[in-house]
Amino acid sequence: MRILIVEDDPMVRDINQKFAQRIEEISEIDAVSNVKAAKELLLKKKFHLVLLDVYFPEGKGTDLLKWIRDEKIECEIVFITADKSVETVEHAFRYGTVDYLIKPFTYERFEEAIRVSLRRIQAIPEAGTMEQAQLDQLFRREHQPEPIMAPMEKGLSRKTYELIWREIEKMDHPFTPEEIGTSSGLARVTVRRYLEYMVREGMLKMDLSYGKVGRPQHFYQRVIR
Repeated sequence: MRILIVEDDPMVRDINQKFAQRIEEISEIDAVSNVKAAKELLLKKKFHLVLLDVYFPEGKGTDLLKWIRDEKIECEIVFITADKSVETVEHAFRYGTVDYLIKPFTYERFEEAIRVSLRRIQAIPEAGTMEQAQLDQLFRREHQPEPIMAPMEKGLSRKTYELIWREIEKMDHPFTPEEIGTSSGLARVTVRRYLEYMVREGMLKMDLSYGKVGRPQHFYQRVIR
């Protein structure tokens, strides 16, 4: 995935670049400090995603977003800004912004925005048609209810829950407790407790796979609403 960072603050621009470099799916990163340079680069190169601030010494990110849509430049947009105004947020989403991050932000929140964008990019084929099931998966997975419920059951940690859920969100296939344990660094028994809790919440579903020898294997999968 190729991304363009449009940010006039050198420190924030550097943070965005360093965060982006940690995500292996991002293959190329360009960065500019103003709207004019962003337009010139967008007309020359193909980008999958633009990380966009709102306020610049000359021009606004919202105007650049509208220009991108008017020019029919195909790319996803994520706003990264200190602007909390309803007017700006409304404008951003009216023109198809994937996500909106308020400064300062964490790496985890940054990565979440990138991966939502990546799922959208990968889900839409270059040509042909899409079936309803594909469209449901594309749109609904971005609007699922928050997985963290309160209060937690006795003996369960919200922090551990969130850690496991982040690993689950990376899975695009039915998974086992062992897989989540490996990726999260947690013990299989611990992971299993949380997965069973998520099943009771209705966030996951569980199936058994019976092999030729040994006990049945438990496989889990997110419930798409």
